Amino acid sequence: TPQRAQLELTLQTSLGPALMATKGYAAPAVGKAYRRARELCQELKDITRLFPVLWGLWMFHLVRAEHKAANDLTKQILAVAQTTGDPDLALEADFAAGLSAFYCGDLLSARKHLEQVVSAYDPEEHKGLGSTYGGLDPCVCCLEYLAWTLWLLGYPDQALKRADDAQPLAKQVANLYTQARSLYWDSLLRQFTGQWDVLRERIEVAVSMATEHGFAIVLGV
Repeated sequence: TPQRAQLELTLQTSLGPALMATKGYAAPAVGKAYRRARELCQELKDITRLFPVLWGLWMFHLVRAEHKAANDLTKQILAVAQTTGDPDLALEADFAAGLSAFYCGDLLSARKHLEQVVSAYDPEEHKGLGSTYGGLDPCVCCLEYLAWTLWLLGYPDQALKRADDAQPLAKQVANLYTQARSLYWDSLLRQFTGQWDVLRERIEVAVSMATEHGFAIVLGV
């Protein structure tokens, strides 16, 4: 029945982010949950609830380095955001487009999309988005990836500024999972800059948080 499908869709879309945090983004169970959720969205013809499902599938394929599938999903995500005109969906669509471009080596496109997320983000309005989208606060994540992007483009001072912006924001608005991921992302930049004391501090806190809360992906990397 439609009522049962709605209930199962709620379950599957709640299960996805939890599995990402505890099992890792590329875990088969993540793909299974989001594929089932997509089937239910198509059955119910619910475009609004389809968006986070496509986003979850995109992240699943991105982390598995299945870039053709991830890029195809990015196009669908951008199209749904444009169709609905929802600014929250537009923000998360730029998140997806920015990360996809980064991992495909298109740094200029990555910078554009990541900066759009940072510019559009409002801490009070958007701090809850992570609960739906992979457990990740979009601005904290995009600041860290923007830092990497700027470093690779040859702007080390701007890169460090963006990374420095991410840490207090993570403590202010983000859940514990985003905080742990942010510490890990920041530690990689500190490797590039040779700031070994800062790197050691970031890693120790990230590992402690990941161990306490079972964040497998943080411990794995």
